[in-house]
Amino acid sequence: MSRLAEQAAAVALELPDLSMEAVRALVLAEPAPNALVFQHRLGLSGRDASTLATYLGGSTEGREPMAALTMLEGAAAAAREFKAKATSVELVWTGPALPHVPARQTEPALRDLVSLARTQVLIVGYSFSEGARDLISQLARLAARGIAVWVIAEEPRQLAPFRGIVGGRMRISTLVNDGASTGIHAKLTIVDREYLLITSANFTSRGFRSNIELGALIRGRAAADASDLIEHLAGLGFVRDVPL
Repeated sequence: MSRLAEQAAAVALELPDLSMEAVRALVLAEPAPNALVFQHRLGLSGRDASTLATYLGGSTEGREPMAALTMLEGAAAAAREFKAKATSVELVWTGPALPHVPARQTEPALRDLVSLARTQVLIVGYSFSEGARDLISQLARLAARGIAVWVIAEEPRQLAPFRGIVGGRMRISTLVNDGASTGIHAKLTIVDREYLLITSANFTSRGFRSNIELGALIRGRAAADASDLIEHLAGLGFVRDVPL
């Protein structure tokens, strides 16, 4: 791919589908696209409009406008697919603010993450306390809207903060402990099998506000894999649903 084609694809990647449809309509209506028309109709900068017009005009690469458009649409679609599959990682921590380090605080990051849920939220943790009541109330509101919420704790006594809030709409589970040394020490939140927050922080006031905790918010395949791992544990009988 030429440098001009790469630049044009980068412009197209940022355009919504309706704007790409407008580009196609403009090329069909005017075989020699005008940069000013692109700029006006699509709200592009002068530079981006000129890049599109030059590439789609085909004069510099000996390509017909419609052939150039087809190649541009294909390149933009491939770039979108790659971008959608790419993994992003963001640091999350509980601790003093560091203005030069891009790390978000645990509690607001978790609250923002849960607010993204469209279909499901899965939370696994060892300790839940009254410090998590705001989060629990948020989960209860999601469950009331039909979003699948599943919380797994190590033992029933950890679920005390949920009583009187969840209203029976959440799936609540605990570890099946037959006297073995197995325990739940993972602290993670999975949203829509797309986002995964893994952290050292328990769901407590100390974990959210006073301890030094560190974690990572991941968007990508790892979220679905983590969800599958937890489902597999449940299928093997390591956790059981409990009433509150």
